[in-house]
Amino acid sequence: MPKEPPSALEKATRLLTAKSRSSAELRRKLAQAGYEAAEVDAALEKLTRAGFLNDAQFARQFARSRLASGKRSTRRVRDELRTKGLGAELVAEAVGDVTEDEGISDAAAAESLARRKASTLRGLDRQVARRRLYGMLARRGFSPDVIGRAVSKALAEGDAGDDEPMSDDA
Repeated sequence: MPKEPPSALEKATRLLTAKSRSSAELRRKLAQAGYEAAEVDAALEKLTRAGFLNDAQFARQFARSRLASGKRSTRRVRDELRTKGLGAELVAEAVGDVTEDEGISDAAAAESLARRKASTLRGLDRQVARRRLYGMLARRGFSPDVIGRAVSKALAEGDAGDDEPMSDDA
């Protein structure tokens, strides 16, 4: 006898067990799986009432995990949260809370990343090193101003610590 497919609530619970998700992500996954909108709404309502689905909590946890690593900018994290279906106000509040609570700044994160990467670029032409550092930080969502200062600092520190400074010759 064929097994009956799981209800939207069962499917949603399994999805949440595997990975924390926003309500919009969960709604999208359930719709893709072919569940009716009314059944999806009922499942999400039940999970929200039970405390298993909380977009504000999800946004803070997501922001904290992404920003604490120091490998992404606040702008990048805000963009990632918006792609998860969260509203601008909720996203701004979550990122703001985390940066304030954890003392996280884009400038410090960019400088730390640039210093680490610059140490692997010793011996390269200075312009090549500058381009690689700039590109790496840009891909992580840092602003041009923050990138410029971080790259300059990292390269200046590299010059001060080397017996042979990076060449400015092209």
